[in-house]
Amino acid sequence: MVGVPPFFYEFLEHIQNGGAPEDFRPQILGDSKRPTSPAARPRSIRGRRSDRIPTPTKKKRKISKYQREFGKQLKILKRKHPRTNISILMKKAHRATKKAMK
Repeated sequence: MVGVPPFFYEFLEHIQNGGAPEDFRPQILGDSKRPTSPAARPRSIRGRRSDRIPTPTKKKRKISKYQREFGKQLKILKRKHPRTNISILMKKAHRATKKAMK
């Protein structure tokens, strides 16, 4: 049987609330000895929270006419020839797409 170390769940809660692992100190043992103000913390600990950094939103790329038709042709070929090598099917799909778009 596997046991859970003491204060394990409190540690997980501390991490989920955005605390640094090295700042964790259970309440039974007393408050944290480290300074809590961001300016008083060492540089290595200061900028760890990833929720403060805005993540750039990815712009959706427009699917071209050729890409749409190519996808249709490739799906048709995959249904007809499921065991054929994909590179061969892609070549055939490219030829079929050129013909269809004429």
